[in-house]
Amino acid sequence: MNDSDIKKWVETKNIGSLEFRQVTHVILHAISASSYLCQDFAFKGGAYLSIAADHDRQTTDIDLSTGNKNHAEAKERIIDELDLQIEDASYELGYPVEISIQSHKIKPRENNVTYPTLHVSVGYANKNKEREIKRLMQKLSPKTITVDFSFNDGSYDPVPVTFSSETSGPFELNCYSLDEVVAEKIRAILQQPVRNRTRPQDLYDIHRIIEKFGFKLDPKAIHSMLISKAEGRGLEKYLNKDGLTHKDVISMYEQGHTALRETVKILPSIKEMLEIADPFYRSMPWTEDSPCPQ
Repeated sequence: MNDSDIKKWVETKNIGSLEFRQVTHVILHAISASSYLCQDFAFKGGAYLSIAADHDRQTTDIDLSTGNKNHAEAKERIIDELDLQIEDASYELGYPVEISIQSHKIKPRENNVTYPTLHVSVGYANKNKEREIKRLMQKLSPKTITVDFSFNDGSYDPVPVTFSSETSGPFELNCYSLDEVVAEKIRAILQQPVRNRTRPQDLYDIHRIIEKFGFKLDPKAIHSMLISKAEGRGLEKYLNKDGLTHKDVISMYEQGHTALRETVKILPSIKEMLEIADPFYRSMPWTEDSPCPQ
Protein backbone atom coordinates (compact mmCIF):
# COMPACT_ATOMS: atom_id res chain seq x y z
CA MET A 1 0.00 0.00 0.00
CA ASN A 2 3.00 2.33 -0.41
CA ASP A 3 1.99 3.21 -3.99
CA SER A 4 -1.48 3.52 -5.46
CA ASP A 5 -2.71 4.42 -8.93
CA ILE A 6 -5.41 6.99 -8.18
CA LYS A 7 -6.01 7.78 -11.86
CA LYS A 8 -6.89 4.12 -12.49
CA TRP A 9 -9.23 4.24 -9.47
CA VAL A 10 -10.97 7.31 -10.90
CA GLU A 11 -11.43 5.71 -14.31
CA THR A 12 -12.37 2.15 -13.37
CA LYS A 13 -13.48 1.75 -9.74
CA ASN A 14 -17.22 1.27 -9.25
CA ILE A 15 -17.41 3.58 -6.22
CA GLY A 16 -19.92 6.40 -6.60
CA SER A 17 -20.20 8.34 -9.83
CA LEU A 18 -17.31 9.26 -12.11
CA GLU A 19 -17.71 12.88 -10.97
CA PHE A 20 -17.48 11.79 -7.32
CA ARG A 21 -14.21 9.98 -7.99
CA GLN A 22 -12.82 12.93 -9.95
CA VAL A 23 -13.64 15.33 -7.12
CA THR A 24 -12.10 12.94 -4.59
CA HIS A 25 -8.90 13.00 -6.66
CA VAL A 26 -8.93 16.81 -6.73
CA ILE A 27 -9.45 17.09 -2.95
CA LEU A 28 -6.66 14.63 -2.11
CA HIS A 29 -4.32 16.33 -4.59
CA ALA A 30 -5.21 19.67 -2.96
CA ILE A 31 -4.46 18.35 0.54
CA SER A 32 -1.08 17.02 -0.62
CA ALA A 33 -0.19 20.43 -2.07
CA SER A 34 -0.64 22.13 1.30
CA SER A 35 2.42 21.66 3.51
CA TYR A 36 0.23 22.31 6.55
CA LEU A 37 -2.52 19.82 5.70
CA CYS A 38 -0.34 17.02 4.35
CA GLN A 39 2.12 17.17 7.25
CA ASP A 40 -0.38 17.58 10.08
CA PHE A 41 -3.13 15.18 8.96
CA ALA A 42 -3.17 11.48 8.06
CA PHE A 43 -5.56 9.98 5.49
CA LYS A 44 -7.71 7.07 6.71
CA GLY A 45 -11.19 5.59 6.39
CA GLY A 46 -13.27 4.07 3.61
CA ALA A 47 -12.05 6.28 0.76
CA TYR A 48 -8.45 5.49 1.68
CA LEU A 49 -9.18 1.75 1.71
CA SER A 50 -10.98 2.01 -1.63
CA ILE A 51 -8.11 3.78 -3.38
CA ALA A 52 -5.11 2.15 -1.70
CA ALA A 53 -6.43 -1.34 -0.89
CA ASP A 54 -9.05 -1.92 -3.62
CA HIS A 55 -11.82 -2.02 -1.00
CA ASP A 56 -15.35 -2.52 -2.33
CA ARG A 57 -17.59 -0.54 0.05
CA GLN A 58 -19.22 2.65 -1.21
CA THR A 59 -18.34 5.78 0.76
CA THR A 60 -19.01 9.50 0.41
CA ASP A 61 -16.52 10.80 3.00
CA ILE A 62 -12.84 11.63 3.09
CA ASP A 63 -11.44 11.09 6.59
CA LEU A 64 -8.27 12.60 8.05
CA SER A 65 -6.89 12.81 11.59
CA THR A 66 -4.42 14.92 13.52
CA GLY A 67 -3.00 14.86 17.03
CA ASN A 68 -3.57 18.61 17.23
CA LYS A 69 -6.10 19.42 19.97
CA ASN A 70 -6.71 23.07 19.13
CA HIS A 71 -9.52 22.85 16.60
CA ALA A 72 -10.70 26.42 17.25
CA GLU A 73 -7.47 27.93 15.94
CA ALA A 74 -7.00 25.36 13.17
CA LYS A 75 -10.49 25.60 11.66
CA GLU A 76 -10.08 28.79 9.62
CA ARG A 77 -6.62 27.83 8.42
CA ILE A 78 -7.89 24.45 7.21
CA ILE A 79 -10.76 26.07 5.28
CA ASP A 80 -8.48 28.71 3.74
CA GLU A 81 -5.82 26.15 2.73
CA LEU A 82 -8.36 23.71 1.32
CA ASP A 83 -10.20 26.39 -0.63
CA LEU A 84 -6.99 27.73 -2.18
CA GLN A 85 -5.52 24.34 -3.05
CA ILE A 86 -8.78 22.97 -4.49
CA GLU A 87 -8.78 25.80 -7.02
CA ASP A 88 -5.19 25.03 -8.06
CA ALA A 89 -5.70 21.26 -8.15
CA SER A 90 -8.89 21.60 -10.21
CA TYR A 91 -6.99 23.58 -12.82
CA GLU A 92 -4.07 21.16 -12.86
CA LEU A 93 -6.16 17.98 -13.15
CA GLY A 94 -8.56 19.45 -15.69
CA TYR A 95 -11.66 17.47 -14.81
CA PRO A 96 -14.96 18.91 -16.20
CA VAL A 97 -16.30 19.67 -12.72
CA GLU A 98 -16.55 22.90 -10.74
CA ILE A 99 -15.75 22.46 -7.05
CA SER A 100 -16.46 24.74 -4.11
CA ILE A 101 -16.69 24.47 -0.32
CA GLN A 102 -20.35 24.74 0.67
CA SER A 103 -20.26 24.77 4.47
CA HIS A 104 -18.30 23.68 7.51
CA LYS A 105 -19.05 22.97 11.17
CA ILE A 106 -17.47 21.46 14.27
CA LYS A 107 -19.14 18.48 15.92
CA PRO A 108 -19.91 17.88 18.72
CA ARG A 109 -20.77 21.53 19.38
CA GLU A 110 -20.13 21.41 23.13
CA ASN A 111 -17.24 23.40 24.58
CA ASN A 112 -14.24 21.46 25.89
CA VAL A 113 -15.13 18.38 23.85
CA THR A 114 -12.27 15.85 23.80
CA TYR A 115 -12.48 14.54 20.23
CA PRO A 116 -13.97 17.21 17.94
CA THR A 117 -14.30 16.85 14.17
CA LEU A 118 -14.44 19.58 11.56
CA HIS A 119 -16.93 18.54 8.87
CA VAL A 120 -16.35 20.32 5.56
CA SER A 121 -18.97 19.94 2.84
CA VAL A 122 -17.40 20.24 -0.62
CA GLY A 123 -19.88 20.66 -3.47
CA TYR A 124 -19.37 19.99 -7.15
CA ALA A 125 -21.15 20.56 -10.44
CA ASN A 126 -20.80 19.66 -14.10
CA LYS A 127 -19.12 22.61 -15.83
CA ASN A 128 -21.51 22.23 -18.78
CA LYS A 129 -24.69 22.45 -16.69
CA GLU A 130 -25.58 26.06 -15.89
CA ARG A 131 -28.22 25.19 -13.30
CA GLU A 132 -25.81 23.00 -11.36
CA ILE A 133 -23.16 25.73 -11.40
CA LYS A 134 -25.68 28.30 -10.15
CA ARG A 135 -26.68 26.14 -7.20
CA LEU A 136 -23.03 25.46 -6.42
CA MET A 137 -22.26 29.19 -6.32
CA GLN A 138 -25.28 29.70 -4.04
CA LYS A 139 -23.80 27.02 -1.76
CA LEU A 140 -26.86 24.85 -2.37
CA SER A 141 -25.29 22.04 -4.37
CA PRO A 142 -27.02 18.67 -3.85
CA LYS A 143 -23.82 16.92 -4.90
CA THR A 144 -21.29 16.99 -2.06
CA ILE A 145 -18.39 15.14 -0.49
CA THR A 146 -17.76 15.51 3.24
CA VAL A 147 -14.15 15.96 4.32
CA ASP A 148 -13.79 15.14 8.02
CA PHE A 149 -10.81 16.50 9.96
CA SER A 150 -10.64 14.73 13.35
CA PHE A 151 -8.67 16.39 16.15
CA ASN A 152 -6.81 14.94 19.14
CA ASP A 153 -6.72 11.66 17.22
CA GLY A 154 -3.34 11.51 15.54
CA SER A 155 -1.81 8.55 13.78
CA TYR A 156 0.64 6.46 15.81
CA ASP A 157 2.86 5.54 12.88
CA PRO A 158 1.74 7.21 9.62
CA VAL A 159 2.87 5.61 6.38
CA PRO A 160 3.76 7.79 3.37
CA VAL A 161 1.73 6.59 0.39
CA THR A 162 2.36 7.79 -3.17
CA PHE A 163 -0.73 8.29 -5.33
CA SER A 164 0.29 8.16 -8.97
CA SER A 165 -1.46 9.82 -11.89
CA GLU A 166 -0.33 10.13 -15.49
CA THR A 167 -2.11 13.47 -15.95
CA SER A 168 -0.64 15.34 -12.99
CA GLY A 169 2.26 13.30 -11.68
CA PRO A 170 2.44 11.60 -8.29
CA PHE A 171 1.61 13.14 -4.94
CA GLU A 172 2.18 11.85 -1.42
CA LEU A 173 0.02 11.73 1.70
CA ASN A 174 0.65 10.41 5.19
CA CYS A 175 -1.80 7.56 5.74
CA TYR A 176 -2.79 5.09 8.40
CA SER A 177 -1.11 1.70 8.27
CA LEU A 178 -3.43 -1.28 7.87
CA ASP A 179 -2.73 -2.20 11.50
CA GLU A 180 -3.91 1.22 12.63
CA VAL A 181 -6.97 1.11 10.38
CA VAL A 182 -7.99 -2.15 12.04
CA ALA A 183 -7.26 -0.82 15.56
CA GLU A 184 -9.38 2.27 14.97
CA LYS A 185 -12.25 0.31 13.49
CA ILE A 186 -12.27 -2.12 16.43
CA ARG A 187 -12.34 0.86 18.79
CA ALA A 188 -15.31 2.29 16.86
CA ILE A 189 -17.13 -1.06 17.04
CA LEU A 190 -16.66 -1.35 20.80
CA GLN A 191 -17.75 2.26 21.24
CA GLN A 192 -21.13 1.74 19.55
CA PRO A 193 -23.06 0.96 22.75
CA VAL A 194 -21.35 3.80 24.61
CA ARG A 195 -22.32 6.37 21.96
CA ASN A 196 -25.60 4.61 21.07
CA ARG A 197 -24.60 4.90 17.42
CA THR A 198 -24.42 2.07 14.91
CA ARG A 199 -21.37 1.71 12.67
CA PRO A 200 -22.06 -1.41 10.60
CA GLN A 201 -19.37 -0.50 8.07
CA ASP A 202 -16.55 -1.16 10.54
CA LEU A 203 -17.22 -4.88 11.03
CA TYR A 204 -17.58 -5.25 7.27
CA ASP A 205 -14.31 -3.41 6.64
CA ILE A 206 -12.40 -5.42 9.25
CA HIS A 207 -13.55 -8.78 7.94
CA ARG A 208 -12.62 -7.78 4.36
CA ILE A 209 -9.18 -6.49 5.44
CA ILE A 210 -8.48 -9.74 7.32
CA GLU A 211 -9.63 -11.81 4.33
CA LYS A 212 -7.34 -9.92 1.98
CA PHE A 213 -4.39 -8.80 4.13
CA GLY A 214 -4.58 -10.91 7.29
CA PHE A 215 -1.09 -12.29 6.73
CA LYS A 216 0.30 -8.73 6.87
CA LEU A 217 -1.44 -7.71 10.10
CA ASP A 218 0.31 -7.63 13.48
CA PRO A 219 -2.11 -8.57 16.32
CA LYS A 220 0.27 -7.32 19.00
CA ALA A 221 0.69 -3.90 17.37
CA ILE A 222 -3.05 -3.60 16.76
CA HIS A 223 -3.78 -4.47 20.40
CA SER A 224 -1.35 -1.83 21.63
CA MET A 225 -2.89 0.86 19.42
CA LEU A 226 -6.41 -0.22 20.36
CA ILE A 227 -5.67 0.16 24.08
CA SER A 228 -4.28 3.65 23.46
CA LYS A 229 -7.16 4.70 21.19
CA ALA A 230 -9.72 3.46 23.73
CA GLU A 231 -8.33 5.57 26.55
CA GLY A 232 -10.86 8.01 27.97
CA ARG A 233 -13.74 6.70 25.83
CA GLY A 234 -15.52 4.58 28.45
CA LEU A 235 -14.81 1.22 26.83
CA GLU A 236 -13.61 -0.70 29.91
CA LYS A 237 -16.68 -2.98 29.81
CA TYR A 238 -15.89 -4.11 26.25
CA LEU A 239 -12.11 -3.94 26.10
CA ASN A 240 -11.40 -7.66 26.53
CA LYS A 241 -11.20 -10.85 24.46
CA ASP A 242 -15.00 -11.18 24.34
CA GLY A 243 -15.59 -7.57 23.25
CA LEU A 244 -16.59 -8.17 19.62
CA THR A 245 -19.29 -10.65 20.68
CA HIS A 246 -20.59 -8.83 23.77
CA LYS A 247 -24.40 -8.78 23.71
CA ASP A 248 -24.48 -4.96 23.64
CA VAL A 249 -22.16 -4.88 20.62
CA ILE A 250 -24.10 -7.64 18.87
CA SER A 251 -27.29 -5.62 19.38
CA MET A 252 -25.67 -2.65 17.62
CA TYR A 253 -24.59 -4.87 14.71
CA GLU A 254 -28.17 -6.07 14.34
CA GLN A 255 -29.59 -2.54 14.33
CA GLY A 256 -27.29 -1.31 11.57
CA HIS A 257 -26.68 -4.40 9.46
CA THR A 258 -29.34 -3.96 6.77
CA ALA A 259 -28.20 -0.37 6.07
CA LEU A 260 -25.01 -1.83 4.57
CA ARG A 261 -27.01 -3.11 1.57
CA GLU A 262 -26.83 0.42 0.16
CA THR A 263 -23.01 0.40 0.14
CA VAL A 264 -21.89 -3.15 -0.70
CA LYS A 265 -22.86 -5.48 -3.53
CA ILE A 266 -22.87 -8.71 -1.52
CA LEU A 267 -23.72 -8.37 2.17
CA PRO A 268 -22.44 -11.18 4.42
CA SER A 269 -24.39 -12.06 7.53
CA ILE A 270 -23.17 -10.83 10.91
CA LYS A 271 -22.26 -14.42 11.75
CA GLU A 272 -20.16 -14.76 8.59
CA MET A 273 -18.27 -11.54 9.30
CA LEU A 274 -17.64 -12.46 12.94
CA GLU A 275 -16.36 -15.91 11.91
CA ILE A 276 -13.48 -14.05 10.26
CA ALA A 277 -13.09 -11.03 12.55
CA ASP A 278 -13.52 -12.58 16.01
CA PRO A 279 -10.75 -15.25 15.85
CA PHE A 280 -8.30 -12.54 14.78
CA TYR A 281 -9.53 -10.25 17.56
CA ARG A 282 -9.12 -13.03 20.14
CA SER A 283 -5.59 -13.73 18.86
CA MET A 284 -4.48 -10.37 20.20
CA PRO A 285 -2.54 -10.51 23.50
CA TRP A 286 -5.44 -10.18 25.93
CA THR A 287 -4.61 -10.99 29.55
CA GLU A 288 -6.57 -13.57 31.51
CA ASP A 289 -7.63 -10.96 34.06
CA SER A 290 -9.29 -8.76 31.45
CA PRO A 291 -12.75 -7.79 32.70
CA CYS A 292 -15.50 -10.11 31.53
CA PRO A 293 -18.54 -8.70 29.70
CA GLN A 294 -21.67 -8.11 31.72
